[in-house]
Amino acid sequence: MEQQLNRVALNLNQAIVEFWAKRVAAEEPRFTSTELRQHVQHYNYGTAPASADRVLRMLRTKGLVNYAVINRGKSLYLALPLGVPLG
Repeated sequence: MEQQLNRVALNLNQAIVEFWAKRVAAEEPRFTSTELRQHVQHYNYGTAPASADRVLRMLRTKGLVNYAVINRGKSLYLALPLGVPLG
């Protein structure tokens, strides 16, 4: 499973980091998982819709992006600058 995630991540990392960076710089850094998936689909990687969510979590674990979950049920997140503690 982890090997498959790493393979998918190679394709998605750049698109997800770009999306996160734009949100951190935005006046409104909140985003939904749907907005993240739409951004990734723009690159047409042909991955499963949930792949972007999994890779986003993996990138946070590696310290490459930072975000907080505002509402898990609504898939609503807040993009945070690197180094900002999570609550």
